[in-house]
Amino acid sequence: MSDKKQQKQHLKKDQFIEALEQKMGIVSQACKSIGIDRTTPYRWAKEDKEFAERMEEVNNVVLDFTESKLYELVDEKHPSAVIFLLKTRGKSRGYVEKYDIGLEGSGMQFTIQVLRGEDDES
Repeated sequence: MSDKKQQKQHLKKDQFIEALEQKMGIVSQACKSIGIDRTTPYRWAKEDKEFAERMEEVNNVVLDFTESKLYELVDEKHPSAVIFLLKTRGKSRGYVEKYDIGLEGSGMQFTIQVLRGEDDES
């Protein structure tokens, strides 16, 4: 790849990272805003470890921001936020959902009907 082409690609990568930050980590929107195909940044990430790390850093910043909003909702006593936080971060203290799948005492009934063809006499 020529030096001029490498410089142009480097500039596009920088533009993409900036757009990715502005679009809160949404790749398709960042691509659209700078006029590249949505598969391009994934190809760049495979070819360029530093670029992949920059993309990952943007995703971590977005996750931190979103997590801070969750904590704000918990602080404001939104029940669904409290429950979600406990289910995801409080597992070690027993805040887990358990699903009992059983039929005894559930009032559910199942009927199993075996259909046999004319040739099947057994």
